[in-house]
Amino acid sequence: MLAVLAAVAVVLAAGIVSVSVSGNSTRARVTAIASDSPSATTSAPPTVSGTPTPTPTHYPVTNRTPSSIHPKGQTTVPPGGVTRTAVCNARSGTQIVANRTVIVDLPLRFPAPVIFDFHGGNQSAAEEHAYTGLAAAGARAGFIVVTPNGTGGLWNFPTTEALPNDVDFTQRIASILAFAGCSNGRLYTAGISDGADMAVTAACRIPEVRAVFAVAPSITPRGDCSKKPYVEVHGTADPVVPYTGSASGSFADTPSQAVSDRLPFWTAGCSGPSSGRAPAPGTTATDWACPGGRTVELNKVSGGGHTWPGAIGNEPVGGLGPRASWSAAGVALAFFASH
Repeated sequence: MLAVLAAVAVVLAAGIVSVSVSGNSTRARVTAIASDSPSATTSAPPTVSGTPTPTPTHYPVTNRTPSSIHPKGQTTVPPGGVTRTAVCNARSGTQIVANRTVIVDLPLRFPAPVIFDFHGGNQSAAEEHAYTGLAAAGARAGFIVVTPNGTGGLWNFPTTEALPNDVDFTQRIASILAFAGCSNGRLYTAGISDGADMAVTAACRIPEVRAVFAVAPSITPRGDCSKKPYVEVHGTADPVVPYTGSASGSFADTPSQAVSDRLPFWTAGCSGPSSGRAPAPGTTATDWACPGGRTVELNKVSGGGHTWPGAIGNEPVGGLGPRASWSAAGVALAFFASH
């Protein structure tokens, strides 16, 4: 058991966002620094004000200087360096859980909420960790960020493949962190491509997951799904998971569905859609307000490719198309902090 409890790693890097949440308010503010990517489809974005109730919370992008950041319910980490507080009985460093590499970035204070960041198909945890910037920013924001490996670069999001049960794998890691005193039990999921589909599947099946952030997902969840607050980012020029769908997919029985075919699953029974707003040049956001306070948001990136906006690393392979410059990591953290 002690060996299992050691399944965590810490990488504390420079922050790229600022999130503030006051009291029980679900309104968040994101400060994002534009990516250095030369192929960005959006320039440094303007400030966008929040939208009053009852429309869904917006996660605008601004150009202000980063400051201390913290999720809802967490104490702001003061500047100048702080020793870790509370008890997290887990050794830092890249570890092995169920014969797979798992990277976990730890914040300064515990217990903390947990974000799972799932890599794309035929990629790895190390590549995802270096690419999205979510791990470093999340740790600075007071989150534990878990970046796990699939099996042979794949996730069993259809739940019918001859692969391990990745929902069980996710729950096992969450249980380790909770038992070790690191997690406060609040879970969130994020990912790109096949990792986005895995993030959705885990959110559907794990009750403790509060919200999901998906970049370029491809299918409607299969089987039973407990719907959670949902944000999708999708480029209109995505060559891998086309915005309008395609007959191909990672598995023979998983064609890529058009965004227009998948969204009704999430928005059924919701009010909206809102008129499209522009949180950043080249990006249009559409919102739905759903029963029980659940929200749905689509960020349509005009001319965007199969990429994570504002990523800090290079695309894992070539030919994935342009990358928007606003920070998807920052928007994800603001979204999670409000839930």
